[in-house]
Amino acid sequence: DIVIIVDTSSAMTFSQCKRQQEHVSEAMVMLKPVNNNKNVPNVRLAVLEMGEEDIYLRVDLNQLPYNRDTGNDGHREIIELFDLISQSGGCDLEKESEMLAREGNPNLYDA
Repeated sequence: DIVIIVDTSSAMTFSQCKRQQEHVSEAMVMLKPVNNNKNVPNVRLAVLEMGEEDIYLRVDLNQLPYNRDTGNDGHREIIELFDLISQSGGCDLEKESEMLAREGNPNLYDA
């Protein structure tokens, strides 16, 4: 089991936020490859986004179809997972001024 914790509390531009989420998505795809080889262990992944006040559980360890064997090679699920994470993180071009005002204090106590 692997849990990825993403700090979404730091001040950043919209393009920086999108890059951060794409990097997280790319890391997830590397950790959870398409299962064409039954000798590869089924890695379960979770993603937590830590904002200044809120914690978002984007993917939990038991979330279907990403963390369970669906009987196929998993290619479609990995693409969906990549898209889900790359499009999250509070990246909103219309709220870029709010994103730049973040103070970088993730709410780690409630994690």
